[in-house]
Amino acid sequence: TLFRSVNGSKALRWGLICGEGWGTKEATVVCRQLGLGYASTGLQETWYWDASNVTEMILSGVRCTGSEMSLSHCQNHGNSVNCKKTGSRFAAGVICSETASDLLLHANLVQETAYIEDRPLHMLYCAAEENCLSSSARNANWPYGHRRLLRFSSQIHNNGRADFRPKAGRHSWVWHECHGHYHSMDIFTHYDILTTNGTKVAEGHNASRSEE
Repeated sequence: TLFRSVNGSKALRWGLICGEGWGTKEATVVCRQLGLGYASTGLQETWYWDASNVTEMILSGVRCTGSEMSLSHCQNHGNSVNCKKTGSRFAAGVICSETASDLLLHANLVQETAYIEDRPLHMLYCAAEENCLSSSARNANWPYGHRRLLRFSSQIHNNGRADFRPKAGRHSWVWHECHGHYHSMDIFTHYDILTTNGTKVAEGHNASRSEE
């Protein structure tokens, strides 16, 4: 539910936020605004919560970067509410937590270990299977030719006050024969190379490796 001004006046009312496109970034802003710590989950449906006393959808199209101090600082549709599913069960919701993980990449290690390598495509089947290559690799002439790779070591530290755990349970982890380990999520990190004006010229990914 949302407490917002009516037509720019000082009058306030309760209402619902459209759940379409709602995610963790928006939930982060809500938890911060309410002083309830960190966002654990951003919910696009709240059918199990009793909202019988609040039924009107009064805000839609909310898009936050996650750094805002209030929902009013996020992009939205303003007074023109546009929500395909307007029932109260499709209202946005949040689950907040007093603690959270805080992952930080060891940037200096990336810079110190980075190097260029030309590798034949027939040696990159495992990397392709684990989605570590850029999307343009799908159009390569496998197994002929080669790819030019920017390779580096990385360390990601959890500086937060809670463990970082994959959302998927152990029963849904996927075993990969190539490297002999489980993946608990398809993509753990994105690595993009940008020009000085911010244009992306290359990309890469790293899947999450999990062991028991």
